[in-house]
Amino acid sequence: MTDPIDFVSYQETRTFTALDGLRALAVLWVVAFHCEPSRWALQSIGLQSIELQWIGGHGDFGVDVFFVLSGFLITTLLLREPPAPIQKQLGRFYMRRTLRIFPLYYAAVLLYWGASQFARDPESAAAYVDFLPSLCLYWTDYYLAFRPEAHPQFVHAWSLAVEEKFYLLWPLVVLFWPRATLRTAVAGVIAIVVWRAVVAGEGVSEARLYYAFELRLDALLWGAALAALMHRERTYRWVRKLARPTVFWTAFAGLMATAAVSTNGDQWRYLAVPVCSAVLLAGVVVQPAMAGTSILHNRALRYVGKVSYGIYVLHLLVLSLVLRLMNRFGLEDGLVQFVIGAPLSVLVAGIAFRWFEMPFLRWKQRFRSRAG
Repeated sequence: MTDPIDFVSYQETRTFTALDGLRALAVLWVVAFHCEPSRWALQSIGLQSIELQWIGGHGDFGVDVFFVLSGFLITTLLLREPPAPIQKQLGRFYMRRTLRIFPLYYAAVLLYWGASQFARDPESAAAYVDFLPSLCLYWTDYYLAFRPEAHPQFVHAWSLAVEEKFYLLWPLVVLFWPRATLRTAVAGVIAIVVWRAVVAGEGVSEARLYYAFELRLDALLWGAALAALMHRERTYRWVRKLARPTVFWTAFAGLMATAAVSTNGDQWRYLAVPVCSAVLLAGVVVQPAMAGTSILHNRALRYVGKVSYGIYVLHLLVLSLVLRLMNRFGLEDGLVQFVIGAPLSVLVAGIAFRWFEMPFLRWKQRFRSRAG
């Protein structure tokens, strides 16, 4: 185990390698969640329903991890932007995000439309057509928040809609008022926690709490607050003191405990998960060689993290195809679906990354600042 890195080393770091491993674990948790652990035939080895709930009942927690990661990385990049006119900084940022996100996203919108037609299920096809305008406008979070009965193809695009609104609005705060980044992030978290309590007190649906942008933004702001803390030497020292194995593993235990006992209707779940995720993130950034976290640097796992966006966007198409093939052989076990579908999702995402995303990513380099 090495000591936590100092502030100068942190500022010079351009690639946080452990974060790719963290992304990989998060996206694999989401894939497991979508394989419905309630269909896993594990009772034969003694795992009952509560263990299945822990294994995959809250795979959506992986989304919270992505939110915190996104908030941290985007804010770090914005705070490290070299001096330039605000218009130029914003233009570079928006072009980088556009070239990174839009091509695969809109290709997936077409692929899921094709899948809805191929399924020869008129009801499913009609539901997707109704969902399509929200998909194209990144409004799926509110579509689902106010239509809890809806379960169209590409339903998990709601989290991408939440992030896209954050990418649109947050740079305006960081680039125009960089010194107010931490205060704004903390104030935003407090305001959202209070607003969530008010909304929940009115008896709104669980879907509203789960999907709506203004009720999920705080997870991204926790990551942004962490980035702002670590951007200044004085406050970086505070984070450095907390980046200890005992704190890290306590946060990990808290995340697992929350997965075991909470529901999506519990307000505290939306506070506990981002806080634990932010602590885990701080630990692996400040102390990359922390004892017990070497798996995050595993080459294969880091590759999964590298293509995690493609896995997240495309994995339901792959899982649906795997289930169709399984059904032909009379198989319905969700664990079998995961064992086959997860590697196939990585393969498909890798192909998409190499042959579809890379040309856009090379173009993206033209808009990269010197800070990287």
